[in-house]
Amino acid sequence: MIFKNVALTIVIRLIIFAVTTVLFVYSFESEIWYYISTFIAVILAVEIYDIVYFFNGINRKLSYFFDAVRNEDTTLVFPENIGSKSLKRLHKSMNNLNRLISDIKMENESSERFLYELINHSKTGLMSVDSYGYIQNINTAAKNYLGVDNEINIHILQQVNPKLFEVLSSVKPNERKSVKMITDSDVKHLVVQTSVLKFKDIEYRLFSIQDIKKEIDENELDSYQKLIRVMTHEIMNSIAPITSLSNTLSRFFINNGVAKTPDELSELVVTNTIDGLAIIEEQGKALKHFVENYRKMTKIPQPKYSTIVVKDWLNSFALLYKGEMEEYNIKFRVAVDNLFIDMITDDKLLNQVVINIIKNAMSAVENCDIKEISMLLEIDKEGNKIIRVIDSGCGIAPDLMDKIFIPFFTTKDNGDGIGLSLSRQIIKKLKGTFTVRSKRGVGTEVIITL
Repeated sequence: MIFKNVALTIVIRLIIFAVTTVLFVYSFESEIWYYISTFIAVILAVEIYDIVYFFNGINRKLSYFFDAVRNEDTTLVFPENIGSKSLKRLHKSMNNLNRLISDIKMENESSERFLYELINHSKTGLMSVDSYGYIQNINTAAKNYLGVDNEINIHILQQVNPKLFEVLSSVKPNERKSVKMITDSDVKHLVVQTSVLKFKDIEYRLFSIQDIKKEIDENELDSYQKLIRVMTHEIMNSIAPITSLSNTLSRFFINNGVAKTPDELSELVVTNTIDGLAIIEEQGKALKHFVENYRKMTKIPQPKYSTIVVKDWLNSFALLYKGEMEEYNIKFRVAVDNLFIDMITDDKLLNQVVINIIKNAMSAVENCDIKEISMLLEIDKEGNKIIRVIDSGCGIAPDLMDKIFIPFFTTKDNGDGIGLSLSRQIIKKLKGTFTVRSKRGVGTEVIITL
C-alpha cells in the first residue's frame, strides 16, 4: 500500500511536469511569450527540483534506516505527523519495523544473559577456544580449574599448568582424559572432554572440565570396604579352624591345667595330633597363598616395552591352547584387522592378562551346548589397538557385575578371585583400558584397549 501511494505521488508530479512542459511549448505562440515562457520555465525548474528532492529524500531516509539496522541502532525515529500520506505511512512502517527489531534485540540480549548466567553458575567448567588458541568464552568453574582470572591464550597454561595443558591439547572429540592436580589446599581429579564446532569459517573447540574427586573417593571407599569384607572373610575362614583345632589338640596334652606325662598319652592321641597338625599346616599354607596373591595385587612390575609381531604372538597362543581346546571340543576363532601388524607393549604382562581371560572363557563354556571362543584384534578410528575375547557362556549375573573387579571375590569353587582385578591393574599399568560386558544367557566379552 505504501509503495502504491508513493508511486501515485510520483505519477501526479510527472503529470504536472508534463502539463507544465506543454504550456511552456505553447507559450511561444503568445504575443507576450517571453514573459510567459520565462514564468513557466521557472515553474518547470521548481518542479524538477521537487521531483529530484522527492526521490533523494526517500533514498536518504531508506539509507539512514538500513544503516541504522546494520549498526544495530534502534533509536532512529521518523516523523509521522507530515502532510504526505504516502510518506507518513512509509515512516510509520519503518518505525514499526525498528521497534520490532528493537524488541527482538532485547529478547536476544535477555536470552544471552540468561544463558551466560546459567553457564557461569554451572559446576562443570566450560570454555571455547578458537583455532589460534585464544579463549573466547569461559565460565567461573573453568577459571578456577585452570587457575586464571582473565581470558587468555590457552598456550599460557603450558607454563602455569603443563599437565592440564597437555591434556587439553591432546584430548580428541568423544574422548575422556583425566589429570590429577595437587594444589596447596586441595587435590582435584579433572576429567576433560572436547568437541569441535565451526562457525563463520572459524573452528572452535568446546571444552568441558569436571572435578570427579568426590565420586572417585566414594568409589574408592566403597571398594576398600568391599575388599576389607572379602579379606576378613578369607582370613577368618583360615584362622577359625586353626584356633579351634589348636584348642582341641591342647586338651589332649593338658588335664586340669597340668601337662600330661608321655606315659599318659595314648596312640590315638598321637595319631589325632599328627592329623591335626597336618590340617593346621594346610590352613597355614592356604593363608600364605592368600597373602601371596595379595602381594601380587600390590607389586605389579614396571612394564618393559618392546615391539610384538602380532602374527607370531597369536601363533604362540594357538599352540598353547590347541590341545586343550580340542580336548573340550571348544571352537576357537581368531580374526585380525589387516592393519593390526604389530603393537608396542610388555609381552609378559599382556600375556598374563590374555591367558587369564582365555582360561575364564574356557571355564565359562565348559558346560554349554555351544562352546565357542572368539579372539578379535581391531584398530578403531582413533588408532587404538583393541583385543576382544568373546565367549558363548551363560554370562555374568547383573547383580555380580559390580563385584567382578573386587580382589578375592569369586563364584568358582576353586577360584582365588584375583584374575580380573589383577588383569585390570596390569592393563592400567600398560596405559590401556580393561572392560567387561556380559549378558545373561548370551555370553561375556572382554575388551582390552591399548
